[in-house]
Amino acid sequence: MHSFSRRLTAGSIGTLFAVCALSPAWAQSSAPQTERLAYSMMIGGLHVGDAVVDLSQDEDDYQTGLKVSARGIAKALREFRADLSSQGGFTTDGAVPLPLPASFKRDWSGAEIEASMIMTYDPVTRVTTKQERYVSRETGEEMTRDELPWVKNDSKREREAEAKRQVPDDAKVGTLDPMAAFIAARHQVMAQGATQAPVKFRVPVYDGQRRYDIVGTTTAARSVTINDKTYNVITVNTTLVPVAGFSEKGEERMRQSRGKILFTADDRFIPVQVTIENEYMSGVMNLTADCKITPEACTPAQQQAAAN
Repeated sequence: MHSFSRRLTAGSIGTLFAVCALSPAWAQSSAPQTERLAYSMMIGGLHVGDAVVDLSQDEDDYQTGLKVSARGIAKALREFRADLSSQGGFTTDGAVPLPLPASFKRDWSGAEIEASMIMTYDPVTRVTTKQERYVSRETGEEMTRDELPWVKNDSKREREAEAKRQVPDDAKVGTLDPMAAFIAARHQVMAQGATQAPVKFRVPVYDGQRRYDIVGTTTAARSVTINDKTYNVITVNTTLVPVAGFSEKGEERMRQSRGKILFTADDRFIPVQVTIENEYMSGVMNLTADCKITPEACTPAQQQAAAN
């Protein structure tokens, strides 16, 4: 079960969860934009989690957040919650406004551990600084990474190999956190006119532990039906290219991962479905509610009632 938790925090947050953080505001729009969207998470046809995405963005600044809770059989097997947030501004150079993150926070809790991480960015050098802590839910005491259950269960050889997989400081410069990275990718897509022709993009990411690139391509707009509702969508297909901070197996798993995001081909460009496939799972996130229309759909009480 510890190995499952490890893959859930490192893999799912880095791919399935972060994908939904992509900004729904048009790149060329200068009008302030806010979104609050609810999603259900499915693995193998089972409802395993709920997610709520928040975004506030104008031409100068952005704030975005993602809250995830385990539901159904997943909650019965392993309690899990995650809360991610990113904020910053935009560059003023070039035709496409790209995000300049100021901070990225990632908090998560499981049955045994609570963890928090914050990354900050120097406004001039863009050097990234990270602070991370782990706390035992049983004792309330802070833990080192070596004391985490899944690390303690690793062999000495595995622990020594992990210690050597540090991301060099120069590899972090100029990178984006996972949430800001998808804002950047989406701005590039829309600036190049994805509704008319395929678009390719590549964005550098550092998530606090690993350095990788998000590489994506788009397809032409088409009509799809999801949960009996029809949308006109643009498909964004993504792969993750490992750069630093990976074990040999971790690098292989990331190269095998594939993502597909369906965005509404309109002024809001809302993600209505996210699919992630890798060695361990095939997961789908479907939009269940626009909380600007039905605010109660994003309240914890309503989500809990829907899960029971």
